[in-house]
Amino acid sequence: ADSTLRIYDHGVRTYLDFCLREQIPADRILPADETVLAAFAATFAGRKSGSAAKNAVAAVRAWHLAQGFQWSVSPQVQQVIAGVQNLAPASSVRPPRPPITPQLLHILHQCLDLQRSFDRAVFAAALVAFWGQCRLGDFLPGSITVFERSRDPTFKHYFPARSHFRPSRRDPRSHIIFLPSTKTHQRDGESVILTEQVAPLDPSIAVRAILPAGLVSDSTVLHTQGRVLALSAGAFMTRCNEVWRLAGESTFTGHSFRIGGTTTFLVNGVPPDVVKAMGRWSSDAFLRYWRELESLAPEHAAHMPVGEGFTNTLGSQLRTSGLGGRAGTRVRRRERRLGPSGLGGESTTRLLATRG
Repeated sequence: ADSTLRIYDHGVRTYLDFCLREQIPADRILPADETVLAAFAATFAGRKSGSAAKNAVAAVRAWHLAQGFQWSVSPQVQQVIAGVQNLAPASSVRPPRPPITPQLLHILHQCLDLQRSFDRAVFAAALVAFWGQCRLGDFLPGSITVFERSRDPTFKHYFPARSHFRPSRRDPRSHIIFLPSTKTHQRDGESVILTEQVAPLDPSIAVRAILPAGLVSDSTVLHTQGRVLALSAGAFMTRCNEVWRLAGESTFTGHSFRIGGTTTFLVNGVPPDVVKAMGRWSSDAFLRYWRELESLAPEHAAHMPVGEGFTNTLGSQLRTSGLGGRAGTRVRRRERRLGPSGLGGESTTRLLATRG
C-alpha cells in the first residue's frame, strides 16, 4: 500500500542517516551488520515507542529484500526493540482511538437530511463501514481525483461498482459487497458480508436506497447526485463529524468505524472467530479492539459454574467463621510446610478467619 511504502521510505532514510552520522563502512550497511542494526534500533530508546523501532527495522528488511539480500534478525535486535518499548516515553504512546457506537449511527440517521442524495450516501457509507468492519480507503476514494484515476486500467487500486453489490446466495436477507482491491488483497480483492440489522441501521436497505435503477451499471456503489460522482473519504468524514459536533459529541477518524463494528459484534456475543472472519482479519490483532471490556466481562464471565459441592462447603465455612462482609473481619492464608515429595502431600491451604 502507498501508506506502507511511505513508512518504509522514511525508515530507510532514517537508517541511512544513522549510518552516515556514525560513519559506518558501506559493507556493513547493506547487508546490515547485526550489531549496526541493534545500535540503530537502540537510538529510539527514550524517544519513541517500540513499534516505531520495529517499523524502522521492518523498513530496512524490505529494503534488503528488494535488493536481493538475505535477511534475518538476531535475538539481540529483538531484545533491543523490547527494551525500546520498556523505555518508551508516555508522549510516544498514542491513546486508543474511540469506537463509533450504534448511538452515534442513530444520531446520523436523525440529523442527516436523507432527502439529499449526498447525505443518503454518507449514511449508507457509515453503515457499510461499521457493520462491514471496513477500512474507509478500501471502498471510498481519498478524493475525486483518486476516483477518476481508478478508472484507468493501469491504476492498481480501484473501488466497488454497482455490480459488486448483490444479495447473498445463502441468505437473501444478507448482502455482499465485493471490494476489488483492499489494503491486504490488492489484486484479488475481498468480500464484505452485510448481515440484516434492525432498521434504521440496516446497511443493505441504506445501500439499496442510493442505487436507483436508472443509474449506469458501472457507477460506484456509494455516489451522490443524479450523476456519477464518487463520495470521497474526506467529504464523508467531514460530514459525519459536522453532525456529531452539533450533537455535542467528539470528532472521530475513519478507522473508528472498523473499531466500532468489531467491538459491537464482540460485546453482543458474536464468537471471536466469526468476528475475525467477517472483518477479514488475517491475525488476532482485532482482539485489541475490545473497547467495552467492562461490559464484556460480566456478560461472559459472571456466575461461573464452580460446582455445587464446593460452593456449599465454602459457604458453610464462611458462615461458621462469622465471615460475610462484617466489618473488622480478616481472611489469612496459611500454608503448611511441603512434605518430602515437594508436591504438598497432606498439606493444604486453609482459610483461617479471625475477627479484627
